[in-house]
Amino acid sequence: MARLEMPTSIWMLVQELEKAGYETWAVGGCVRDGLLGQLPHDWDLTTAARPETMLALLPQAIPTGLAHGTVTVPTQAGPIEVTTFRAETGYADHRRPDAVEFLTQIEGDLARRDFTVNAMAWHPGRGLRDPFDGQGDLQRRVLRCVGDPDCRFREDALRMLRAVRFAARLGFEIEPRTAAALDRHSHEVGYVAHERIFAELGGILGAGGAGLAQGYPELLRTACQRLPLPASRHAMRTWRSQLGDENAAQLLRWCSVYGQQDTQKAAALLEQLQKEQTQIKPDIDGQALMALGIPPGPEMGQVFCKLRAAIEAGAVENRREQLIAWLRRP
Repeated sequence: MARLEMPTSIWMLVQELEKAGYETWAVGGCVRDGLLGQLPHDWDLTTAARPETMLALLPQAIPTGLAHGTVTVPTQAGPIEVTTFRAETGYADHRRPDAVEFLTQIEGDLARRDFTVNAMAWHPGRGLRDPFDGQGDLQRRVLRCVGDPDCRFREDALRMLRAVRFAARLGFEIEPRTAAALDRHSHEVGYVAHERIFAELGGILGAGGAGLAQGYPELLRTACQRLPLPASRHAMRTWRSQLGDENAAQLLRWCSVYGQQDTQKAAALLEQLQKEQTQIKPDIDGQALMALGIPPGPEMGQVFCKLRAAIEAGAVENRREQLIAWLRRP
């Protein structure tokens, strides 16, 4: 496993909280990605300090989710979410907890998380806290729920789509008990907002996970039936700018296979816009895209398609600097 390094400005934030007596850790995706040798896109912190305490200690903090214990702190490394250790109970809507309890120990906070590889905490001085063997699962290249997978998916139905996306992105297998629970609870994805479903399906396709997703037909059926099909040029431009043409076409094929009506109209709209868009030439070349970490080949082609669609939709100005900034957005 790779050695983790915390940006200086984030370490200073950790020290500021700990000098006041509040244990603080980096947690979640930044720890997972760092252990895999990847540069973390976002650093999240979790702390024993309650949100009102953080606001008092950190004048620059912005209250972005006080009910769930979260503030956002601007740093030189970007905005950092800092959340109080917490436990969650009751998920009547299959998405959000009915009640949140703030804790004083990190272990209870890690126990509420979705997958073992996301349930690790790290501190530059204290090292790795890994009560569910997430590091072992990284080495085994396995995606496994924390604790009982039936409970995890009943709590938050979006986790099932996230499981497929993470497995596709990381190139991991979904552990058998987790996969079986995913099959059992697939119908509960119907509780999830269609915007979140669209984003996760886009992430799965963008990670090359179409084949993996098709191994869970009931999950795809329920998810696709929740999606409103793009019925206007503006709506289809949004699909294309977010998915790219190939993935937009694949998502339409899924919607057709899994029972959506009138996909032919949406497919014709996609084809029409593709023909019209061939005149748009983004003010950026392949060398610039490679400098952003985008390899030549099909992936770069998809990026050019997304750029053309975004320019046509007015989401970004066709100037090199603006296009680079748009590609770098979270």
